[in-house]
Amino acid sequence: MVTATTAGSSTSSLTLLQKTPTWRCLPCEARRRGWVTFYGWCVGVLLCVVAGAGVAFCRPYDTPPYLIPYYLRDVRSRFQHYASVRKRKGGPVYMTVEDFVLALLASPEKELPASTIVADLQRLFGSMDANGDGYISFPEFRFLMSLLTSDPREVATLFRIADVDGCGALALEDFANVLRGATKDEAVVRSLLKPSTRRNGVVRTLFGDAAHPRNCSFDELAAVIHSIRTEVWKAEFRQYDIEQNNSITAEEFAELIAKQVLGSHLPYYLVSNIRKMRGTGDVVTLDMWLGLNEVMLHADELSTNVEMLSSSGMAITKSDFRRLMRIADMPALPKETVDLVFAVFDKNNDGTMEIDEFLFIMRKKVSYHYSVPPRDRKTLPRRLIECAGAALVDFQK
Repeated sequence: MVTATTAGSSTSSLTLLQKTPTWRCLPCEARRRGWVTFYGWCVGVLLCVVAGAGVAFCRPYDTPPYLIPYYLRDVRSRFQHYASVRKRKGGPVYMTVEDFVLALLASPEKELPASTIVADLQRLFGSMDANGDGYISFPEFRFLMSLLTSDPREVATLFRIADVDGCGALALEDFANVLRGATKDEAVVRSLLKPSTRRNGVVRTLFGDAAHPRNCSFDELAAVIHSIRTEVWKAEFRQYDIEQNNSITAEEFAELIAKQVLGSHLPYYLVSNIRKMRGTGDVVTLDMWLGLNEVMLHADELSTNVEMLSSSGMAITKSDFRRLMRIADMPALPKETVDLVFAVFDKNNDGTMEIDEFLFIMRKKVSYHYSVPPRDRKTLPRRLIECAGAALVDFQK
């Protein structure tokens, strides 16, 4: 009887085991692994969401350096990309005046629509060319880029500081110290002091050659820089005004400004506003274009005033814009130019404009996209921590 009972009991236990759900039969270690995998997926999804939000909200307005074309990241790459002439096989490359303009404009093209676009600049360089070949070497290009992109106020101050004798003019060796302070670039200074550089057109015009050195005044230096800037602005305008009627349409004017956005797509509202200008009949003259570029050389002063006004929470209207320019002692812009600028950068069609974006684009333009900051490599956790810290500080304020 005992044996039978035991057998029946075993049969009942087997039946219960067969009816028990499979998951209850899994070993504890397997179930634990399953939960760990589940939690791992949850944490991974959460991190992806947080990382995506961090990238979206912490992304700066400035174009990331890795999106900027490689040939614009330093002056040598820019020269090598646009220089198109070799005087002898296997020798160094040189720039034509057309190459020089394309390099300054950071053009994606390798040719201008017409050679007549640079005729005036060609004559200017021809007047300063030592041997009359019309070519620009790399040392001369680097020197010109340093002059054109340096802050005029800093150069003027450093010039006065270096003028120990108070004669109002400096020799090349003394001016090298001015350039060192303005550019923080020792390579430019070393190149400037080489004997071969002194034979280049612009350097020779300003400071003479080795046989006949001369001192250069700040007014002479500023006049040469202004002449080159003006001719480059004209050449930029002539890309649309090929027949040299000294006028372009409002849409072409907006496209000239929009071309300064490198490495990324245009904001949708800019594209929409440019399309709205098609067929309006509005015209921009060469003088209006030159005047706008002259004013934007003082964009930093205007930006300071804009920041103070914006901190009060007020939107910037056309009258505010003109008033801020007067406060910054900037040349006045014609009403037509201000109207067109607002038409391009008016995001919400409310009579105000995205002035931060306008100033950012124009600062890049007048600096020829030359001063590209080095890429600051930050890990994602560091970026998230910095973003969260900045948000916390803003919240506490």
